[in-house]
Parts: sequence; C-alpha cells; structure tokens
Amino acid sequence: MKKYLLTITAVLISTACVLNAQTVTQSWATLATGANSYAITIDASGNVYTANAGNNTVSKITPAGVVTDPWATLATGAYPLGIVIDAAGNVYTANAFNSTVSKITPAGSLTAAWATLATDAYPWGMALDASGNVYTANIDNNTVSKITPEGVVTQSWATLAGDAGPIGIAIDVSGNVYTANYTNGTVSKITPGGSVTKSWATLAFGAEPYAIALDASGNVYTANYNNSTVSKITSGGVITQSWATLAGGAGPQGIAIDASGNVYTANYHNSNASKITSSGVVTQSWATLATDANPVAIAIDVSGNLYTANYGNNTVSKIGAQALPVTLINFSGSLQNGFATLQWQSGVESNFHHFELQSSTDDKTYITIATVTAKGSNSGYTYSTAQMEPTAYYRLKVINIDGSSKLSAVVELSQKRLSQVLIYPNPAHNYINVKVAAAGSINIYDAAGRLVKSQALQAGVNSIDVYALSAGTYYGEVNGTKLYFVKI
Repeated sequence: MKKYLLTITAVLISTACVLNAQTVTQSWATLATGANSYAITIDASGNVYTANAGNNTVSKITPAGVVTDPWATLATGAYPLGIVIDAAGNVYTANAFNSTVSKITPAGSLTAAWATLATDAYPWGMALDASGNVYTANIDNNTVSKITPEGVVTQSWATLAGDAGPIGIAIDVSGNVYTANYTNGTVSKITPGGSVTKSWATLAFGAEPYAIALDASGNVYTANYNNSTVSKITSGGVITQSWATLAGGAGPQGIAIDASGNVYTANYHNSNASKITSSGVVTQSWATLATDANPVAIAIDVSGNLYTANYGNNTVSKIGAQALPVTLINFSGSLQNGFATLQWQSGVESNFHHFELQSSTDDKTYITIATVTAKGSNSGYTYSTAQMEPTAYYRLKVINIDGSSKLSAVVELSQKRLSQVLIYPNPAHNYINVKVAAAGSINIYDAAGRLVKSQALQAGVNSIDVYALSAGTYYGEVNGTKLYFVKI
C-alpha cells in the first residue's frame, strides 16, 4: 500500500469559531466507533449510504435519520474508499486493500467480490455512467477500470501517466470520464471509447487534486487538498488554477455541486464546509462542523440538503437546504398574440437582491432575458416579452445579496402556431420592432384610443421610433391585428 492515507492522520489546524447561518445537524447520524467513513452517496428516495473504511462496512441512514449500522458487512480487510448507487438502487463499493468491487442490492444482499481488479489496483474513487457501467480510479497502478452492469471487468480500460495517482473520478453527460490525479497534479480525460488525454489539464505545482465534480455546463472542478484551492476547467480545457481560494490549511477532500451551480467542499483540516457561488464568491466557513469531525466526502440530495461523511468522529452531518431568499407566492404566465406575460407575487423578501427571468426553448439551456430589481415584501411583478417559438419555458432565478441563488418552478407557454404579427421588445423604450409576413401599415393608438403614429410596413422586421411617446400602454393595429405594448 502506498502512502496516500497518511493525509488522514495530519495534525488538526485550529480555527476560530464563527457564527453559522446554516442549519447544521452535527451528528445527524452516529456510526460505530472506528467506522471512519470515507465516501458517501444518496439514492433517489433520500437514503444516505456511507463506505466505512475503518470497519469494512456500509451504513444506511433513512431520510429521517434512522441508522442501520452495519447495513452490509464486507470482506475482512476490504477497506472501502469509494461508493456509488445505480438507478435500480444497487450500491457498489471500491475496496482498496483487496482490489475488489462489492455490490449490495437494495434489499441488502451482498456480493463481496462482485468484480475483482488487478492485485496492485488499489481502487479509490468511483463513478457510474448513464448505462450503469461502473468505473474505478485505481491509484496504485494508475489505471481506470470499467465494469459492465453484468460484472464484466476491463482491468486497464484506460492507462494514465505512471505517476498520476488518480483518486477522484467523474463522468459528463456525453460519457467522457475525468480523473483527479493526486500525485502528478493533473486531470485526465477519457472518451467513452477509452481514448486517453493523460494531462488534459495541468494544475498548479503541489495542488494535489483529491476530488472532482462537474456542473450542468460541463465545467470540471477539483478540490485541491494541498494548496486548499478549487480549480475550474472549462469543457474546452481552459484552466483557472485558483478559481476559489479556501482558508489556509482547509484541506478540501470532498466536492459537490447543486442545481444552481454552487460548489461545496468538505474541508478535512478545519472541519467545515465552504460554499462557492457559480461566479466564484467564497464563503469559507459556510457550515461549521464539530472540531473533530474531519469531513472527507460530501453529497447533496434532490432537495438541496448536504451531507458530510466525517472520518474523525464517526458521524454524518446534515446541512439543511437554504430557503429561497424571497418567498414566491405564485409564478404564472399567459400567451396572447405572440407575447408571453409572466407574473409573480412575492411574500417576504429577506436578504434578497433581484430576480433574473430566464427562458428556454428546450427546458434544458436557459438564457437570462430580464433582470428585475427587488420592490420589497408582498410585491407583484409583471414582465412581457415577444415569444417567437411555438413553445417556450420560463423560470425565475432568485439572487441573494451574497450572490447565492435558487431557481423557481418552470412555466411552459405554448401556442398552436406562430403569430403573423409581432411587436417587440415589450416593454419598449426608444423603438419597437414590428414583424409582419406581408407589407402593410401600422396605426398606433394610446390607451384612450387616440391615433398617435402611423407608418408603412415592409414584409419582415420593421423598426419604429417611439422615443417621443409618453410612458404608458399603447396598441398597434396591423393588417387587422391589434397588439398591445408598453412604453417606458
């Protein structure tokens, strides 16, 4: 066995006590003495599982915090360091000392050596692809192994540099595999076909990347144990070495990313969790754990609750999901004459800065179409925009004063066919665009029905100057179609 586990015996660094704004349950689950959990995962029902390297077991904790310890007992000397769960609820562990992978069914039935790797593999990190294939990062022989759902093993599916020392592993939506290489401070990328770029990204000297995660846009993040930073690498391989700098000696060993793109690290040495917003704003001690916790892994459930596997005091801590910085009473929309009107009502607006109204044509990729500033508690908001597509999706991103954010539910607006006439932007300031299928003319009337402007139109998009009009509501009558817009 190599020296890598020496990191868990390092002297604790003293840290000052800080007020913690999060709801932290320090010992949400207490495991057996000597469990020494090293990895954590969560199933679709919210059950939490830990791989316990100290006593060769797997613990299961229900969403209510009821502990089954041990839920599964592995072979003596297995030393599980990695854990994942598939869509069917089967749990897999990477067993470092005996170079095996164990499989446990949802009912708790154990296959202790479901897959046997090379004797010098020393598997650590684990990941699953969309097809249910299991991958292990093997730190001693510098390889990645692939195991099919049927248990067929490709020992050296990918061979990394001889000094790589891979610990962390993650997979993107396209099936590309990334490893955090602790020893040589690089990130490797392996295509679904097994083609390896050994040093796809080279990190700062002495970084020692320990864990790795990806956001929804395909950006890769590494938790760098030795220099207490988080690096960010774009899908194109562009590196920001110290994208986030943590407190000196934090020693991050776990990393997780929520649905809004916020990054969280489990910091072994100073026993806390840090939060970094998608824009890189760091809250060093976002959640402070017990001084002897020494968290080594972190996971997030579908509700946004975070859980840490605490190697030092044999517990699992739970950090409660943050509520929206503003209470949304409702969020709805309507579609008429090619215009989408979005309306929402706030309740309490606490520590809240602004809304971003976002739209999408596929409910996957969203863009911000408007920024709406806070009005104060119990306020109503309305925004109208031209909808060029038959179907569009809208959501609100609620931005807190500290830069953190949450997303609202999605509103879908559909029309049977595109309108033959469109006026946009709406609200308008200097001009409006009028899109028509055929040449004609437009008459613009104010709210009292007085004609204020007329202009001939060509087929296509026509720009009309409305700067001289007073603020208010107007409608344009175009080839028999009446469309409203607001001048601001």
